[in-house]
Amino acid sequence: MPESKDPSRETKMAIAVLEILLVLMLAVAVAASFANFAYGMAIEGALAVVYLAFLWLSRKKFGGKAEHAAFFAVLVVLVQLAWIPQQLEFLDFGMRTALLAAVIFAIVIVVMFFRFFYSKNYAFGKVVSCERGKAIVEMEYDFFGGTGSGLIEVACAKRPKKGERVKVLFRQAFMGKKPVGIE
Repeated sequence: MPESKDPSRETKMAIAVLEILLVLMLAVAVAASFANFAYGMAIEGALAVVYLAFLWLSRKKFGGKAEHAAFFAVLVVLVQLAWIPQQLEFLDFGMRTALLAAVIFAIVIVVMFFRFFYSKNYAFGKVVSCERGKAIVEMEYDFFGGTGSGLIEVACAKRPKKGERVKVLFRQAFMGKKPVGIE
């Protein structure tokens, strides 16, 4: 019997590939900044094309939500901006490094922006069982919800049916998010 594919695992793998490509693009930009890498522009362009093609092909893994594509597209634009210091030959080494640091800082700001505006305190899951005011819910991976996949136990006022899709509320805790209840 063929094993069913875990959509959460596929989403995590897609995100990992995108992150690896971003790191590679940033590494090429940094290498070109310090070593005057002649083929850097071609490698950077090829990585950007692969990145955007993979983003386009994996859009269904993100549930077709525009926020996910926007997040990763903005990140790739910022990484590509790291090439600006290499094109400005009249700048000295210190200024090029400062501009590269500014691009890296901008990446951090974009991540914080998306986390602030698109972060949410809920995620969806499917009820596996419900007894005595507690439900076992199989969670889906949620990028902006900050929740992983797997089974969680959560309090429930109403008794949801087995197999029902529910909205699980979370609160921010010290080391991640903790389930509060079912809405």
